[in-house]
Amino acid sequence: MKKVTTYRVQLPVRWGFLFWLFLSSSLYAQPFRSEVSPFEVAESSGDLLLNPFAGGLDLTRIGLMDIDEDGDLDLFAMNISERLRFYRNEGGTMFRREVLTGWESAPLRSWFRLSDIDGDGDADLFTSGERSELLLLRNNGSNLSPLLAEGDTVRQSDGTVIYTEQLTVPTFADIDTDGDLDLFSGNVDGTITYYENVGSREVADFIFRSRKYEGLLVLSPAGTEREKEDRSTESARHGASVLDFVDLDGDLDLDILFGDFFTKKLLHFENRGTRFVPDFDTLWVDSAFAPTGDVVVSVGFNQAVSGDVDNDSDFDVLVSSLLASASDRPIELYVNEGTPTSPQMRRRSANPTSEVDVGRFASPVLFKDSERHGLLVGSEDGSITWYEIDESGGKTRMNLSRRFVLNGVTLSAPAAGDLDNDGKWEVVVGKGDALDGTTLQLYKFEGEDLLRTPWQLDTTFNTARSSASPTLGDIDNDGDLDLFVGARNGRFYFFRNIGSPTTPIFEVQSPPSPFDTLDLGADAAPRFADIDGDNDLDIVVGSRQSETLDYDTVRFWINSGGLFREESEWSPMAVARNPVPLYVKLLEGSFLFVGTRPGGLLAFADTSMTSSVDRHQLLPSTQSINISLSPSTGEAVLGWSGVAGEGVEVVVVDILGEERIRYRLDGSQGSQRVKLEKLPAGLYFWRAGEISTGSFLLIR
Repeated sequence: MKKVTTYRVQLPVRWGFLFWLFLSSSLYAQPFRSEVSPFEVAESSGDLLLNPFAGGLDLTRIGLMDIDEDGDLDLFAMNISERLRFYRNEGGTMFRREVLTGWESAPLRSWFRLSDIDGDGDADLFTSGERSELLLLRNNGSNLSPLLAEGDTVRQSDGTVIYTEQLTVPTFADIDTDGDLDLFSGNVDGTITYYENVGSREVADFIFRSRKYEGLLVLSPAGTEREKEDRSTESARHGASVLDFVDLDGDLDLDILFGDFFTKKLLHFENRGTRFVPDFDTLWVDSAFAPTGDVVVSVGFNQAVSGDVDNDSDFDVLVSSLLASASDRPIELYVNEGTPTSPQMRRRSANPTSEVDVGRFASPVLFKDSERHGLLVGSEDGSITWYEIDESGGKTRMNLSRRFVLNGVTLSAPAAGDLDNDGKWEVVVGKGDALDGTTLQLYKFEGEDLLRTPWQLDTTFNTARSSASPTLGDIDNDGDLDLFVGARNGRFYFFRNIGSPTTPIFEVQSPPSPFDTLDLGADAAPRFADIDGDNDLDIVVGSRQSETLDYDTVRFWINSGGLFREESEWSPMAVARNPVPLYVKLLEGSFLFVGTRPGGLLAFADTSMTSSVDRHQLLPSTQSINISLSPSTGEAVLGWSGVAGEGVEVVVVDILGEERIRYRLDGSQGSQRVKLEKLPAGLYFWRAGEISTGSFLLIR
């Protein structure tokens, strides 16, 4: 066996597997390929989105760095999933989503900072440890091909560990212009901790100087009427904070942009000292960016990251609110339309990453009747966003049309179909609670409005009690639509239509096997779809796996004569958190859309060209490849037999599709031990030519 192994990131080696989830078969791998922009998607203004299916943003930590060394600043973003995402600066203020596996597979917790702490010309990565200790992942490679060392605890000169407070995001700045980077971190009491770097640009050496840097203290007025009158520290609020240092007034020293947990505006502390000896005072504070430009206003806890985004020789500012209630405007871009010394900051975009984002917990469904064709997308706030689909001119285009606000609804999850056979589809909306007696409501289009209408299932409290996620389909082939529902508890509920195609009557029955006993943990979201092209309804399900993982899965149950079973031809897919799948057929082909917790959509093109029956017939049943684990040695054992032909390779990829290991099989049968010590924890997929596929979940 000839071996070629590729490792893009060096990570800690800590053996001791908690478990290995292994799936194997002798069929093809599931055929979906991730695509960020498979067809045009336009905002309500008509402007096309650059990254429509990038997945959305939520509680997003951000950073700017010229990672491709082309002279402009690229964007990194970290969602609640604690995984980096890279957006390349395309010029102006346009960022294109691309995958840089070396960065995006890095282990992060709570926050990140990119900074060249050792002066070797590439970015190093900082993040939080389990106990909020400051960790450095030193880059021993390059910006585009990083080799990140094991996370090393950052200490002071005397060996004392440096800790940061939870929720805060520390930052680095050369505040005294001595050529190295000093460390600043906000505290929950409204102060700033300062560590001076007394080392050099190449070798950092931090010494604690102050827990109340320059005497700065940020207190936000409390909410009650009494507290509004009494602005003493006893009646004011203070909380976590995020800092950014930038020369706001062009006087060659660094000022502070301060995002406070309880403050809706971004604060600006003016440096009235020099670039060598800073001088700040709580009295010298203002709202950014008054008076000549727009003022930053959000729900609070604003992270500002400054830099020359549009490459016009002055600073611009990206602002991200780190509160969940800011889900409809996760990042905003403020462009300097003035000069470096007289900045005029204007809000240029509330969607600088140019992607579909409906808030949080996106739940898509296709709607196509005699009058309308489009995509309805539910969200956490209960609204439903409507994207019209235009297939004129031989290509698909989605246009954002409007947002419907549903009274008393949260976590809206729409399903669509013609329940009364009048050519006009209805919308069944699952919702987050049953406070009004039901988690399933019925809506109909009346003109351009989506209006609620009474129906039989307005009392379903004792069935699907919370976070109902419905799908409609004729599962029993009797000519009418049945209702299949997933719920927050990870289980399923079935409402068989015992009426007629024109007069639906639903009866609660046991779901088809295995869904009658299946428990997927949390937030089960089923969808009917004919994914294998045999003209019956299969079931695709997204669900929540574990709060400890940074991804969830979509799984496929194939309908075989009325029996549903998982086949590894359609192996589980690792996707973003809280996935809600939707399989659609458009002019460009078939796609699996996935709604995500951040409120965006992912798109996966179905690359299969034949039916599942044809693919089964292509595979010799005598060929076998399998993998088993040897925990004591930290190795996997690869075995094969009956392999025909030469040059069959086993390829292992991570969840981003990046190849991690490749082996070529020698002979028709044999075995080989595969060392895995450099693979970080996560979900991996493997494929052996067209013979066998599988996946494994590796947890250290």
